[in-house]
Amino acid sequence: MRELESINKEMNSKALKKAIDYIKIALKEEGDLKGSEGFAHYLAKKRLAELFGGCCYYESEGTGLSKEGYRPDAILIKDDEAIILEVETDKRRILKKFEKIRRNYDKILSNPIFTNRRVRIVFGVFDFDEKVLKRAKNLGIELYKINEEKIERITF
Repeated sequence: MRELESINKEMNSKALKKAIDYIKIALKEEGDLKGSEGFAHYLAKKRLAELFGGCCYYESEGTGLSKEGYRPDAILIKDDEAIILEVETDKRRILKKFEKIRRNYDKILSNPIFTNRRVRIVFGVFDFDEKVLKRAKNLGIELYKINEEKIERITF
């Protein structure tokens, strides 16, 4: 890995950097893929978690939200707020998750980890359209466009 990173320092290649990141994940040197998620999904989730900070709880590791019919990618906990973090790669799945959130919203918020905290729902998306934007605004969901270079907020 050090040799690859050294080579990339000289070449400064985005493709090689991405390949190195994938190799690190695959070798379990860094990070941990959950279930069947792909590398792009994992890296987007990791970058969003770093952007917002706080303690990170993955649903399968203890939040208990799946009992309420909803399984988020991660929940970031801070002193005064909790951020439900989702990453989706296509519009169909985004809209499906929005509907699940809408149906289970009250049950989700009744979870003890949200007590005395402001709750934000954040989606990192690779692809979206007007329907996704409109639905996100109606539900109060923050959308962030995931690019290789940066993460850009697209709803306010």
